[in-house]
Amino acid sequence: MRSVVYGAGAIGSVLGARLHRAGHDVVLVARAGHVNAINEKGLRVFGIEEYVVEVAASSDPSVVKGADLVFLTVKTQDTKTAVEEFSPYLEDSAYVVSLQNGVRNPEIIASIVGEERTVAGVVRFMASYLKPGEVEYTWKGNCIIGEMEGTVTDRMKRIAEYVSPTVETRTSTNIGGEMWTKLILNLINIPLALTGMSFPFGFRDEHLRLITEAAWSEGVDVARAAGIKADYQDLEMWLGLLKDGARRNAWMSQLSPDIRVHPSTHQALVRGSTDESDYLTGEIIRLGVEVGVETPVNTLLMQKIQDVLRSSSIEYVESEDLWRQIEDAKTT
Repeated sequence: MRSVVYGAGAIGSVLGARLHRAGHDVVLVARAGHVNAINEKGLRVFGIEEYVVEVAASSDPSVVKGADLVFLTVKTQDTKTAVEEFSPYLEDSAYVVSLQNGVRNPEIIASIVGEERTVAGVVRFMASYLKPGEVEYTWKGNCIIGEMEGTVTDRMKRIAEYVSPTVETRTSTNIGGEMWTKLILNLINIPLALTGMSFPFGFRDEHLRLITEAAWSEGVDVARAAGIKADYQDLEMWLGLLKDGARRNAWMSQLSPDIRVHPSTHQALVRGSTDESDYLTGEIIRLGVEVGVETPVNTLLMQKIQDVLRSSSIEYVESEDLWRQIEDAKTT
């Protein structure tokens, strides 16, 4: 099969590099600066794996023509524009696989190319964009794909088999719940971005743990009230790491001391690009209003990140100061 990774930033570049190394015919579609650097010197991957790959890269959406799979890795706010760009070149038999944050992307994609060509997915590995032509593979995880109606079809199995040699991939009969689970975990993005801390070693900071626990707990409360079938066992495991020092220390002792994961929100601040917090934290706030669950913690965090995004410079806040503000917000 031939594939295209459309919107190859951090996640898409690592996926594309690993597909190429596995011998797959793959093309990366990215912004001109990244494309030019890749075509001149190859794509350099650092982190838990280090290598250079001479993978094909282009900024032309017409490279989608002839592809069997299009892995979409743009931010949610760019999904509609991206799909409209490449849809005229999409083969009738091709599938668009959403490997993005948030929960809205499959619906947006399907509205343009049809449900029969749309596959929902979740990325559970982590990467950072360093500069044009260079990315860092920071956390080895997996991918999850599935049909929105909850069946495991032959096409799901074929796609999983295609990707698994490069990134462990499994199918799910509850992909909607998996997407919401990832969204709730992404509520840590704003606290990390505001404080300038990285994952997972930001967990050593008491106040960041308290902030994250409060944000995650709100997300869980909202999801439960809305009847969302998230993976609450997984979410409780992460909450448990925040609360149980012995478990947390044992877990962190197994990690490489070189791991420094800065979330997409922080990367957007540094690069001055658009941020998708409105489709992550904002989603919880909106749903909270619908189901009658107050979200003072995430509402404050959203206001704080919007203030920073509007400013011309980044000024990190001390986690203790941020926690005090959150405590005040919870009591007013």
